[in-house]
Amino acid sequence: RDRSFNYSDADVELQSTQYQIPIGGGHGGYLADSSGRYAMLGLIGPSKYDSHEPMLLLFGGGKNGPNGTWDAEYAPSRDGVTPGPVMQHIVPIGDCDGDGWADLLLSDDDWYLFDHGIAMVIAGGPEIPTDDTTLSVRAIATEEHRGALHIWPNPMRDKLQIVWRGDLRRLPRRLTIHNALGELVAEGEVEPGVGAARWESRDTPSGMYLLTVYDTKGEVLATTEVIKVE
Repeated sequence: RDRSFNYSDADVELQSTQYQIPIGGGHGGYLADSSGRYAMLGLIGPSKYDSHEPMLLLFGGGKNGPNGTWDAEYAPSRDGVTPGPVMQHIVPIGDCDGDGWADLLLSDDDWYLFDHGIAMVIAGGPEIPTDDTTLSVRAIATEEHRGALHIWPNPMRDKLQIVWRGDLRRLPRRLTIHNALGELVAEGEVEPGVGAARWESRDTPSGMYLLTVYDTKGEVLATTEVIKVE
């Protein structure tokens, strides 16, 4: 079936002449949606960190349409890499780092001088800061995987981060928080394919709480204790 596209069909306009599409297209894969419904668009733009390098911009979207600004960025100089082009080609690939999320391969044959190429993998899914020992990142096991979910920090102060693997057959759909008396303190639904949620607990008193995670069928997926301190 043939179809023509007009300027008026665009949902979002990127008002810049400095964006470029990588060779082979800008398909960034499903880095932020494990359901495989909403792919990301990768564009090359000027870096805000170093004038000698381009920067990869990844635009996403969801059930409400495309996002008007980029969701993620990658600049070599921010990663300890010699500034230069590293994303002439972007290729969606499978899960390379074992977190259940699709990843993205970047490569460029003209990174540094004329005979130095480079290739690297950008991990998909939410970041889990396991290298930061001050956050007390904790893995939560389910029947499927011993590290199905991760939470941090614990003990917490005003917010708790909750993330999960992208390849779970039983994905989180709803979260509840109960206090030590069994009273419901907070609850809410999450997007299963996004892989991340957050409990804002600024107005909640200190103490011990029980986090319960339910799957898409309303069955308990996991429970864990959370400590809040002032």
